[in-house]
Amino acid sequence: MNKRRVLFVYDDMLGFVDEKGFHYEKHLFEALRCVRRAGELEIVRVGNETLPSLFYETLAGEDIYFDSEVKEISLDNVDTDNSYQVSKSKDCALKNFDSYSSLLEFFLPEETIKHRCYSVERNTRETQIYLSLDLDGSGKGELKTGVGFFDHMLEQVIKHSRCDINGIIKGDLEVDEHHTVEDLGITLGQAFRYALGDKRGINRYGHDILMMDDVLATVAVDFSGRPYLIWKVNFKRQEVGGFPTEMFEHFFKSFSDAAQCNLSIEVTDGNTHHQAEAAFKAFARAIRMAVKRVPGSKELPSTKGVL
Repeated sequence: MNKRRVLFVYDDMLGFVDEKGFHYEKHLFEALRCVRRAGELEIVRVGNETLPSLFYETLAGEDIYFDSEVKEISLDNVDTDNSYQVSKSKDCALKNFDSYSSLLEFFLPEETIKHRCYSVERNTRETQIYLSLDLDGSGKGELKTGVGFFDHMLEQVIKHSRCDINGIIKGDLEVDEHHTVEDLGITLGQAFRYALGDKRGINRYGHDILMMDDVLATVAVDFSGRPYLIWKVNFKRQEVGGFPTEMFEHFFKSFSDAAQCNLSIEVTDGNTHHQAEAAFKAFARAIRMAVKRVPGSKELPSTKGVL
């Protein structure tokens, strides 16, 4: 009878809970997704903590699940030479990884797991912007333009793309918000373009359909190296939260041009606030899918040989 090959994941390596919610260990999703897709190891959770249902829902959204859950590790019928554990404990029965980055280094070549980061600085007579982007972050960062509703939308991009994005943004708001919004779209697009490098090993394509109360947003993105925007959103109001709704399309056009990506955004009619927020959330989630690495792959997602 063949023995089982198992990756035991201890509760102390899942994350922690505070008043803001559950915080996942760095690289948890990427590492466990890599192990899951390889299909060679069972993934077994070890611990007796009660985890929130949202934890399991989030894992499922990343194509990750536990084959079983146990309170204590048992090595009965386990191939100990080819099984592993992820734990902060120093008392280890198997080869242990005390971080998900070390687990990735073991299963994937080093160049595959390096963070894809890029920083952009743009200085004009109208705006001064410094922006840093980490595609392999965890949805942390801050972008403050001084335009309240637009900042709220940028917060959605950071959160739902799971990219780390930080910026220092100063624009001529005494004129209006146009230059600030446009130049941030350009800067953010440039950061994505260059952080993706030659685009080997990524999905390239991303899409999302997102419901927000009375509206439905459908977004698709292709980091093809060619800019194109399809915009099908009809706002009934000219402003939302004091922000001109015409500037949403201009922001996404600026991003598409600078990132050199095809971008399609369609939102059904309804509440203007909901339309805008649904578009930004779906945009972020589509981006998240498109930039995601295919574990172990260095292939260019194109038959042309270049993107």
